[in-house]
Amino acid sequence: MVMNGCFLREWTTRVLCLVLVVGSLASMSAAADLAVLSTGQPNIVSSEWIGKPEFNRANLNDGNFGTLWSAAEKSTDAWVQIDLGAEVTVAAAVLDEGKHKRSEQFVIQAQVGDQWQTLASGTTIGKNKRVNFEPVKARLFRVVVVECSGPPVLAEFRLLGPTDHVPAWLNRRPLHPKQNPDWQAHVNRQRFYDFYTKQAMRYGPMNTDQVLPLIPQYPGLDGGVTHWGNQNEDSWRDNRPSRMNFGSMVGGVFHGAGKKIGRAYAVQLSDELNAVFNLDTLKFEVGWRGKPVSWSDVRVGMLHGTMMGDQPVVEVQAPGDSLNGARYIGLHRRGDRVAFEYEQNGKRRFRFAEAHDGKVMVRDVDTLDAAIGKATGPQWPQRVITTGTMGEGSPYAIDTLTLPYDNPWNALMFLGGVDCVSPTRLAVCTLHGDVWVVDVSDQNLSKLRWKRYAAGLHHALGLKVVDGVIYVIGRDQLVALHDTDGDDEADFYECITMAHKTSAAGHQFVTGLERDDQGRWYFVSGNQGYCRISADGRKADVVATGFRNPDGIGISPDGSVLLTSLQEGNWTPASAVCDASWGGYFGYGGPKGDPPGYKLPMLYLPRGEDNSSGGQTYIDSDRWGPVRGQWLHQSFGAAKHFLVLREVVGEQSQAMAIPLPGEFLSGAHRARFSPYDGQLYVVGCQGWGSYSTQDGSLQRVRYTGGDYPYPIDYQTRNNGIMLTFATPRSADYSDAKRWFAQQWNYRYASNYGSAEYSATMPDQPGHDPVEIRSIQRLDDGKRLFIEIPQLQPIQQLHLNFNGADGFDLYGTIHRLGEPFTDFPGYEKIKKFNLVVAMSDPQQVTVDTCKACHHPTQQIIGPPLSELRKLYADNPEGIVQQAMDPQKKNPNLPPMPPFDFMGKDKLREIADQILAGAE
Repeated sequence: MVMNGCFLREWTTRVLCLVLVVGSLASMSAAADLAVLSTGQPNIVSSEWIGKPEFNRANLNDGNFGTLWSAAEKSTDAWVQIDLGAEVTVAAAVLDEGKHKRSEQFVIQAQVGDQWQTLASGTTIGKNKRVNFEPVKARLFRVVVVECSGPPVLAEFRLLGPTDHVPAWLNRRPLHPKQNPDWQAHVNRQRFYDFYTKQAMRYGPMNTDQVLPLIPQYPGLDGGVTHWGNQNEDSWRDNRPSRMNFGSMVGGVFHGAGKKIGRAYAVQLSDELNAVFNLDTLKFEVGWRGKPVSWSDVRVGMLHGTMMGDQPVVEVQAPGDSLNGARYIGLHRRGDRVAFEYEQNGKRRFRFAEAHDGKVMVRDVDTLDAAIGKATGPQWPQRVITTGTMGEGSPYAIDTLTLPYDNPWNALMFLGGVDCVSPTRLAVCTLHGDVWVVDVSDQNLSKLRWKRYAAGLHHALGLKVVDGVIYVIGRDQLVALHDTDGDDEADFYECITMAHKTSAAGHQFVTGLERDDQGRWYFVSGNQGYCRISADGRKADVVATGFRNPDGIGISPDGSVLLTSLQEGNWTPASAVCDASWGGYFGYGGPKGDPPGYKLPMLYLPRGEDNSSGGQTYIDSDRWGPVRGQWLHQSFGAAKHFLVLREVVGEQSQAMAIPLPGEFLSGAHRARFSPYDGQLYVVGCQGWGSYSTQDGSLQRVRYTGGDYPYPIDYQTRNNGIMLTFATPRSADYSDAKRWFAQQWNYRYASNYGSAEYSATMPDQPGHDPVEIRSIQRLDDGKRLFIEIPQLQPIQQLHLNFNGADGFDLYGTIHRLGEPFTDFPGYEKIKKFNLVVAMSDPQQVTVDTCKACHHPTQQIIGPPLSELRKLYADNPEGIVQQAMDPQKKNPNLPPMPPFDFMGKDKLREIADQILAGAE
């Protein structure tokens, strides 16, 4: 698409209009045959409340009942108008004033011909008021508030119409259904596939005078039903962990007898007695009768730790010797017996507990046999047989190594890590603490023999094999699993390090596990940051901080490039890949230091492509296509993966992501290249916000050869993007009408995620089409230069090639390289100014607080109703807590500080909370 400069300069004086209806993407109205037609469409208003940016007109039809528009401060009447972009049949409207009830008289009108025609009228509005009227075909609709007891406000003005008014290209069917075999599964019932690609296919072929200057943003998961789409806490309630047989030991955050122990192992001593061992104190701290532990059903038992049964606490009798200077070595298992080894003053001892006369008796001995007896053979001797399936496709096929979902121990298969033990054996770990090994009979996966190798670990979310030994990272420690008696089960869980901090908060997972060629270990947590552990396990360095719920890492072999992900949410406008190589603070918790107050991610990922990011993988295989030395990124939410091309301009890294074909059975977050067959093995799981169908999955992405259709490298130039391919591209690639470019920014704020904002009109959600002036085909087509004269630093650039081997690139541009001038017709063109959407503390409102504080239910922090009780008549207490948060409930994650907002703004919010703002 080519757009001339005059068109771009003049657009700001025009009334913005969109030609695209997003009704099929928005939440359906009460009538099944009507859809919301107005979400994200341009609007104009009679006035706005000056100095109150939280009452912006963009809130009128953003699909969110939690945001408000308000007319001018002293007004008692107002009007708002929505432009649907074309004449569309509308049969109803929904109005909402939030908690305000100010309207005393209103009318709804449509412009029919040159006249405004009244469709309906009423008095009060209140919450979620639906108004039906005779269907009318029009483009412009408005609400006029004739009388009002105060400044008119609206949380939403929605227009509803028949679904047949939705353009055919805006259907939810994926462009390649065979590559998305689960698109008709229940979890994907409202999911909209390929939104940005379909935008490009719609607008790319248009002439300059047809393309409008602002096109719609992504309307949200499942059409913006809620921020999380059609998924909620009830979607992920699951009590199956309570039915798992963990054996006689299970790790977790222990809750019971008034204690909360972050590094704990509950041990079953007999049919009646149990005790919990604290790895930090090396003591058995609590004993009790009854079942060992219980699990919450919230998010498949992920958040609330291991809870002591409600039976009576019993006495623990332990040696009185001092443990000063003692160091934990690891634990040993033989049958149902467990002993914990420690070293003190150069001497190793074994601590274990026994049931004795209704009490817990703790003993220290000098030999392992004295503690737990002789080897007794495997605890889990059965092997489970499954059959894999081979996929199809080019250049990659996705094969499935079927997991042992049905097994004698009801063990759940929420996978958190994978690596190769030998040419025919792989190891995987699970969120619920298991490690399994699988023997693969042949490359066709005709017979897979699964063996449970270890159990009871604490949230095992990273696995690495070194010299045949399986290493696993949990929330509490990094362990090496040793099979000392040769029965194909780990009986010695050696502690490699506990040098990193742990957290007893529900959401503080430790994820990813990598090792560089110097023997140093790497993993990441939202609690501490990106951690590097010395080869001897004694020292932990925090390389970078400020990551929201990171789910994995990637490193280059020498450890010089360190990547991780963060998840969209508070102070994280979109899911992203961060380059931690240079260290720094990446923003979660609010700005710190000089503007912008955080280090920018290497790569933002659009919500419609990746709503929840997994880990990264360095491509060290030369048998997986011509991309060795590049990177992969896994999407937990979308169950897919991306080829990531990284470049460094100055000392700033940036990247382009290319979606690869196919989808996984579960949320992808960890992957390894096999050193034996050179192929990619990907594991994943569910648990929250994943558009996938299985608890967990182990799949092989196999390179099948043929022409490689994707760029294998790129460069950002001052006037465009240079793409490099492995083989020459045909002349079709030089047709500018096959290419489309659009751009947008995100807003860094405490809000839960960000809209996609225009760079030319930064308060307006939407995408800016970008002029592609020419396509230059170089080196017989092995290189293509996409000439984009107005290319500027932008948080999200989308490039699409619409051809037989079409592809998309999603990039983040921080810096521009030197201009490329070596082509006929080069002309230096002046750039127009763009505005980057920055953080704005004034956007923080009570609605922002509701991301963590639900009006009546506990989500992350206490509900607003509880805050009103805790701080009744004490707004300064809320201000002080927000300025300098003190952890008051050990069961909840820590609150980030909001001191950057200032006391005056915080006091305003505190007054609103205590006044009952919901």
